[in-house]
Amino acid sequence: MGKNISAETALNLLKQGNSRFVDGVHERLLAFKDGRIRTSEEGQRPAVAVLSCSDSRVPVELIFDCGIGEIFVVRVAGNVVGDSELSSLEYGVARLGISVLLVMGHTQCGAVQAALQSDGLAGRIAELVGRIAPAVAGVRTARPELDGPELVEAAVHANVWQSMADLLDKSSVIKEAVVYGRVKLLGACYDIRQGIVKWMGEHPEQWQLLARIP
Repeated sequence: MGKNISAETALNLLKQGNSRFVDGVHERLLAFKDGRIRTSEEGQRPAVAVLSCSDSRVPVELIFDCGIGEIFVVRVAGNVVGDSELSSLEYGVARLGISVLLVMGHTQCGAVQAALQSDGLAGRIAELVGRIAPAVAGVRTARPELDGPELVEAAVHANVWQSMADLLDKSSVIKEAVVYGRVKLLGACYDIRQGIVKWMGEHPEQWQLLARIP
């Protein structure tokens, strides 16, 4: 999966790779040595950038059965959008020419659970969890009947939408690439038990988000 392939092709390759991962069949792992040599000589040419949680149960390249140089991965607890994450993803869009930008949350996310509890947090952890707070507040308001695992699942999905909205709100580089069709911004949620990536698609308010940015 290299540079200059369409978003549709890149997305299909991600879906096929995840299907192989779920079935326990790994094709790209066998090509790691070749990929290591090739990318050291030719540079990286990823078609996809993924903003993912840093949870050790979410190995992005393995989940999509992709090799070295195929996915530009930015990982941070709670898949939130801070300055470093935003800068890294802008680099992927502006300099690497990625065609798909994927924000991927996951089930049983500890950062989201911390945002739901929010008591006793201090320092930089509180700052990070604070980026998830708007998503959690939205779920509590819209779905007050939810509790336990169902509440966590809804908050994980809402946090993916929140990070996607943050990318469009905070980055003129990413906004322009989405507007002109150079990049497709998508959301997904990874099931850490089943290994399945559940695709959420584009932000339901994407064009309203784009329109409100100066």
